[in-house]
Amino acid sequence: MKDLKLRILFLFFLLSFITIQGFAQNFSKLDKIPLKEDADYKKAEKAVLQCAKYIITNPIQKDDKKRKSAENFISKWMAGTPHFTFSIDYALPQIVGNNGEVLGVYLAYYSKYTIENTGGDDNDDILKRTLMSFLEYCKNPSNKVEMTDIMKQLIEQERDSRFQTL
Repeated sequence: MKDLKLRILFLFFLLSFITIQGFAQNFSKLDKIPLKEDADYKKAEKAVLQCAKYIITNPIQKDDKKRKSAENFISKWMAGTPHFTFSIDYALPQIVGNNGEVLGVYLAYYSKYTIENTGGDDNDDILKRTLMSFLEYCKNPSNKVEMTDIMKQLIEQERDSRFQTL
């Protein structure tokens, strides 16, 4: 009896892992997720978080189709969700320059923190956390980010402010 329970439990975890990995590795199914009604956007939040996780845990690669699909899905979701309002600061285009992949990283963090903090932090706190996490991603050499001058200045300002609080 105990053996049977262990087998069932193992089978459950194995199937759960396969299901999660199957979606995480195959972003081609994102096009099939409807984003038409209010309820669709709420249901899609889990997929948005999985897309964000993929983007922020992988380095930028020019021809990464999974990344492009994830970025497009997040952008589409952010543009249409009635549950959240996203404010893009006028300085963001200057920060990211002409690098669309870097913008995708910023939007991934922004959507992630917004979903995870429903009813919690105010928008200013979410924007600050987004920017700090975004800069941490950018300054990691393994992520292969082409740094703009403004990114470098922000990272330097952040380092200076940490030093002053020690």
